[in-house]
Amino acid sequence: MQKLVLEKPGTMKPAEYDRLVADLVNFLAYVAEPAKQFRSQLGIYVLMFLGVLFVLAYALKKEYWKDVH
Repeated sequence: MQKLVLEKPGTMKPAEYDRLVADLVNFLAYVAEPAKQFRSQLGIYVLMFLGVLFVLAYALKKEYWKDVH
C-alpha cells in the first residue's frame, strides 16, 4: 500500500488551506451545474402549485361523490 508523504511544508497554515480548498470545491460545484439554484427555487413553486391543485381536486371529488355515499 502506498502512502503520500509531505516532502516540504507549504506556506499556508492548516486553517488557510482548509478555507482555500472549501472555496475551490464550492466554485467547482457551481461551475459544474450553475442552474442548480434556479431548479431548487423552481421546485418549491412546483410543490406549492401541486399542493393547491391537490386541495382543489379533493374538493371537486367530495362535490361529485357527495350524493353517492
